[in-house]
Formats: sequence, structure tokens, C-alpha cells
Amino acid sequence: YILVPDSVNPDSPLSKKGVREAVQYAIDGAAIAKAVGYGYWEGANQLATSNSSVYVPDLKGRPYDPGKAKQLLTAAGYPNGFKTTISARTSMNREAAVAIQSYLKEVGIEVALELMDTGRFASLNNGGWKNGFIIQFTISMPAWLSNVNTTLSSTSVNQKSLLRPAGWQDLLERAISAPDAKTEKELSQQLIRMASEEAFVIPFVSYGLPTVTRMNVRNPEWIYDASFGSKSPVNTWLSK
Repeated sequence: YILVPDSVNPDSPLSKKGVREAVQYAIDGAAIAKAVGYGYWEGANQLATSNSSVYVPDLKGRPYDPGKAKQLLTAAGYPNGFKTTISARTSMNREAAVAIQSYLKEVGIEVALELMDTGRFASLNNGGWKNGFIIQFTISMPAWLSNVNTTLSSTSVNQKSLLRPAGWQDLLERAISAPDAKTEKELSQQLIRMASEEAFVIPFVSYGLPTVTRMNVRNPEWIYDASFGSKSPVNTWLSK
């Protein structure tokens, strides 16, 4: 899950990188994952899940630090915080959304939380929103790059109020047209680093869905970890 800010409107506090960084420092994604994830969630510090083939293991992100968040808000001109909104689908885990609301309140950001049906959320997502976030999700497996192109490309109909960083679209298109898997992975990881550096969107938790296989399924590991090479569908078979 990611928080997608209104960064396209210049009068939005979220158009300032320092404010977006503060928001990320203010949220303890690992604690949220532990509290409501039933063991299937983990805190997220980047656009790829830890089991994704494009995950960047040395990317630190912005770990929970409310003191740092307050410093950044003061430097950005909001020493007393500000008011904002978070909109999400009704299918979003409400406890997780309320936890984000509480964490942001601790650093002075007062959040009005609104959960809405899919039709209304789609209208907001495609039409745009002001001075707030929407909670969106991205998919890391099996086609991370395809999903990012659908949801975060500058040509996407989604995330209307999200300002894409300079160079984002060019790098994305280079990754999509990469001549081989190695180059695609390298460029995808550059995208992940750029997203983190710019606090473009704010990842807070990731999760995997439980997968059940019959006991005679052999070599199903690609289902669980989204890796390729020796762990791929072509090597999966059924024993007697």
C-alpha cells in the first residue's frame, strides 16, 4: 500500500518534498503491519516488496522517526502542522488507515479519513483531489514494471493529482523497452530509488496473499518469491 499525495497543486502542502518526507518519517509501517497484518504484512520502505525480483536491499528509505518528521515540517513552513485528508476504498483495512491517521496526528498533521465505495474512489482517482492523499496499492509480482506503468506513468488515467518527478517517464519508458531482463531489472531499481529520493509516493506496508498448493506440487517457489531463473513455472510439475 502507498499514500499518493496531491503534489500537482502548488498550493498543497504535499507539493513540498520536505512535507512528503516528514509524512513518511511519521508513519511506523512495521508496527502497523505487526498489529493488523496477521503475519502476512510487513513494513514497506520502497515501491517493491521484499520478495520482488526488483527489490533494492540496500535502500534504507525513511524509518519511523517522529522527531525528524517535526523538524522537516518546521523547515517546510508548517511548525504547527496542517489539515489534510486521506481517502481510500472501503476494502482498505480500516485499522491500518486509522493507525496512519493517529501517527500523523502525533506530528501535528490532522487527518480527515474517508472510506468510500469503488465507484466514488475511481472518480476521485481519475478526476483528481486537493490537499490530501489517496491510499492506493501496487503489485510487485509477477509483473512489477507493468503495474507501475499502469498506475504511475505520467500517461496513466490514475493518480490524477500526483506530480511525477522530472525524468520519471523517460526512465520508465527505457525500462519497458529494455532489451533483456538484466537491463530491465537495473532500470526498474533506478525507478525505485528515484521514487524514494523524491518521496514521490509513500509506501507504508506490503503484504502477500496466502497461497495453497497440493502436496504433490513440486518446485512451486516462484509463486511465493516472484523470482525467476531456476525458480519459474516451467520447472513446476505434479508428482504421483
